[in-house]
Amino acid sequence: MRKKIILSFLATILLTISLFFLAFAIGTHYELYHGREEKVTAQANAVFINNKFPVDTFINHKVSEYSNEIILAYKQKNVDLSIYNRSGKMVQSSNGLGKEDTDKIAKHMQKTAKQTLTRIQKRGSENWMTIYWKLNYKGQLIAILKFETSLKKADAVFHELMQKALLIGGVVFCLAILFASILAEKIVKPFEKIIFFIKEMSAGEYKKKLIGDYKDEAGKIVETLNLMGDEIQRRNRERYDFISSISHELKTPLTAINGWTETLQEQSDLTDEEKQLGIITIRQETQRLTQMVDNLLYFSKKEAERSRIFVEQIAVNEYMQDILSLMKIRTAQKEINLRYKISVVYMYADAGKMKQVFLNLIENAIKFSPAKTDIIISILEENSCLKIEIMDQGIGIEKEELKKITEEFYQVHSNVQGEGLGLAVCSNIIALHGGTLWIESELQKGTCIHIQIPQKQNS
Repeated sequence: MRKKIILSFLATILLTISLFFLAFAIGTHYELYHGREEKVTAQANAVFINNKFPVDTFINHKVSEYSNEIILAYKQKNVDLSIYNRSGKMVQSSNGLGKEDTDKIAKHMQKTAKQTLTRIQKRGSENWMTIYWKLNYKGQLIAILKFETSLKKADAVFHELMQKALLIGGVVFCLAILFASILAEKIVKPFEKIIFFIKEMSAGEYKKKLIGDYKDEAGKIVETLNLMGDEIQRRNRERYDFISSISHELKTPLTAINGWTETLQEQSDLTDEEKQLGIITIRQETQRLTQMVDNLLYFSKKEAERSRIFVEQIAVNEYMQDILSLMKIRTAQKEINLRYKISVVYMYADAGKMKQVFLNLIENAIKFSPAKTDIIISILEENSCLKIEIMDQGIGIEKEELKKITEEFYQVHSNVQGEGLGLAVCSNIIALHGGTLWIESELQKGTCIHIQIPQKQNS
């Protein structure tokens, strides 16, 4: 990771330096050559246009007659001047080389509207600039002046500047390497600690915390990992509590069933009332075991199997009577009055899964209700939505606990027997029906569980 950060940073810096160097080279080269061209043409304008040279006196004469005056008038160091007539034929040259053949470019100048035409040529090891410039008077072409100057000095200045630019670029790149190394170390070091911490977590060290001044994304990752460690510890505690609780939950009814089975089998002098009590106890504990196993099996199934529901038409009155008959023994033991209000004839749901919901919720209501209290079940339909309420007069639940109560293995009252799966199963089943489950509760006054399920008839 460190190497990638350094290479990425250096690649960016190198690209930036290269682009800057290229732009600097192009700009410098243009300014040096253009500056030289402007200096030559500016002198020509100053001499021949700004009334310093009497062009009008030569308007009716041949160029050859006043070519010497033109050469003498234009004086600039390191610039050779050649004069051409309108036919492109050389008339005179300041370097004293004499007349040359016709210059095609000079001849072409009379046909173009351009005032100047510049060419760069290589002569031996030097670059030379040639500038063709029209000498006009009142729109009439009098002569074509050809200025030639060496670019040796301009090139020397350009190469010197490029060397300095390369030196500066090299220094900047070296500093960039140093800066990239420091930056990479600063970025990577926290992540190395984070990776080591993750390895410790993967080995089961969830109690450890990653402490330090972590900023930006690293800080968010550290915060998330610490929270994850706390959550894993909480989940583990819940699972340990669940294992302990479920072991006890399974052992208690099994002990009761085993005890009464041996009693009924070995003791022949039992009264009819004692035998009936034994049979009722075995039935009750068997039912309790079945409910626990159903909850366990529900969460042991794969998600695809859990998500399957088979909606059917259910005759509500008969359906609820069957469910409540299973709870008669439990309500009788605590002298709880179980009442229901039903204002619908049919409901559309998965009968097996909804039975599991009702049994879990009623069992919870009985478990946490004092003796000789009421549990009221209400079922009605409103706006094509089935509304179910199960209200008790139990010990209630604190508001802080309501948010977590439908999580798997979560138990509000750890001193009360239970596996902590009932409400999680109910909430999941209601969600599969496209419905919602929520709980309202007040301490020492009771709890009301609300369920809403959309009603869609099967065609």
